[in-house]
Amino acid sequence: MEILQRPLITEKMSKKSDALNQYGFIVDERADKIQIKKAVEDMYGVTVESVNTIRYAGKVKARNTKSGVVVGKTNSYKKAIVSLKQGEQIDFYSNIYHWILISTIPYPLFLQRQNRFFRKEKATGSYYISFTTLMPRR
Repeated sequence: MEILQRPLITEKMSKKSDALNQYGFIVDERADKIQIKKAVEDMYGVTVESVNTIRYAGKVKARNTKSGVVVGKTNSYKKAIVSLKQGEQIDFYSNIYHWILISTIPYPLFLQRQNRFFRKEKATGSYYISFTTLMPRR
């Protein structure tokens, strides 16, 4: 079970991290506060003071189209707000590597460097960057 799935990087969480030294994560729905605390301390090397968790239920969404009503459901997830010891912080952006893409490569490109991928798009023939996650690898 991967406890920490991804960090929450939103404007609201950025304000909380600056003012209150709190950071947000999307976590596994089965994880409890003790497991979340241990995972954050192991992954980032910080001291966690408290963990608050929030569970979000998936919502049913419907929209009208030409062919009828399309019904779907959003995913349910669990969010954790982690408070760190005074003076400590987490830098989510320290793990991103910068690559320079040379567009003259004639063959499809699939380079992997930790958590960034370059892929050739089939429809247009151009290259693009897809980010999988901002979490550091173990």
